[in-house]
Amino acid sequence: IVTTVATTHMLQDIARKYGRRVITTAVGDLVVAKALQEEGGIFGCEENGGMIFPDFVWGRDGAMAAAYILHILARHQKPLSEVLQSLPLRYQVKTKITVDPAKKERILRHIDTLTAQEKNRITIDGYKVVFDDNSWVLIRPSGTEPLLRLFAESRDREQAENLVAKFRRHIEEV
Repeated sequence: IVTTVATTHMLQDIARKYGRRVITTAVGDLVVAKALQEEGGIFGCEENGGMIFPDFVWGRDGAMAAAYILHILARHQKPLSEVLQSLPLRYQVKTKITVDPAKKERILRHIDTLTAQEKNRITIDGYKVVFDDNSWVLIRPSGTEPLLRLFAESRDREQAENLVAKFRRHIEEV
């Protein structure tokens, strides 16, 4: 399974349950597709819901995702609501912060310094910190706009919101 650094850890929870390996990439469907090809992956997913099923097509395909969901429902003979209730619960909060392009590098250096001592820091595409309770925060620069994207995820909605607020303050203090 290949997914991006910004995608929910729910996929990792499910993969672990079934003994599957998860490969994490930078954001972008082309990056995910390339990793799927290189690793012989069976499924790729992005944070925005884009799904890649390499047995059928090497790009994001909403119709294929819908067909696969219908297949799961038919196979298990359960309504979608019941299938969704069986999934691990996670809350993800996302925001974007417009930044002065002249300050962008200084802000990123500040975030680098701020997160440098974290024991589980991932720098594939921005700065991601995964905490002991498996909640996480990711700050990544947009590749197309003068802004930073800020994501946080937790099993508790308030904690995810607090993580976004905390790191937003760190960004705005620069």
